[in-house]
Amino acid sequence: MSSMNFIRVSAACPVTKVADVDFNVANIKLCIDKAVAEKAKLVVFPELSVTSYTCADLFLQKQLLDKSEEGIRDLAAYSKNKDVLIAVGAPLRGSTIVFSIVPTSFLTVRYSGLFRKASFRIMKSFMNAAGLHRD
Repeated sequence: MSSMNFIRVSAACPVTKVADVDFNVANIKLCIDKAVAEKAKLVVFPELSVTSYTCADLFLQKQLLDKSEEGIRDLAAYSKNKDVLIAVGAPLRGSTIVFSIVPTSFLTVRYSGLFRKASFRIMKSFMNAAGLHRD
């Protein structure tokens, strides 16, 4: 009989405040830690969880978009040595438009080899199509 490989997936819903990236990132980190403690290998967060969903016109403000990118870098550094793949929602600035995307942490998770490669290809394709890819 063949064994099946399963992974534990966590759907997280952090407490957020509108346009308060530092507060939101801190709460996302708490959710990551809880998921890791519960042995999850994939943690998914809601759309725009880094900034909160209802920022309306603030999504057009450079300050919020810069802070959001800083929050994503902070989460990537925070999760770098954790055995988990995270998918967290954030706005992404294009040349003339703001996208709602889900950056994925590319970590060395035992089960995530296929996820990581596929996620990278999908994200690179999206970035190229949006004229945002940076080599």
